Amino acid sequence: MGRSAIEKMGEQEPLIAILGIWISVFNAVQILSNRETPRHRDRSFPPWYDILTTVGPYHSAMFELPGIGLRFPYHSGTIICLCGRILRHGVSEADGDRVCLAYYMRENVQRRLGSTFAGWSKRFLDMVE
Repeated sequence: MGRSAIEKMGEQEPLIAILGIWISVFNAVQILSNRETPRHRDRSFPPWYDILTTVGPYHSAMFELPGIGLRFPYHSGTIICLCGRILRHGVSEADGDRVCLAYYMRENVQRRLGSTFAGWSKRFLDMVE
């Protein structure tokens, strides 16, 4: 879905230069620096995955998924993929300097480009059945 959107953007003159420097199939990225993230759900389309990664010289951060009862250390270099609209999640305060990169898809961008929306992962559906 993301790759298809990038190809469609490449057909639009004002976006061609931007695509020369954009390095991701995701059409949005958010950078969070030295921040505790309260438990929340994202506003993304439910079946789409977000990718979170964290880096920096820090200690003691914890990643939480309270709805399913998980809480684990969020060490530098950790990468997490989740359906952020479905799973409530949050990160505790860290001791040191921490940066989180959150990659995700914007529904309005996909709609404007006329992209076919990706559905649920077939692997996810196999696990649920």
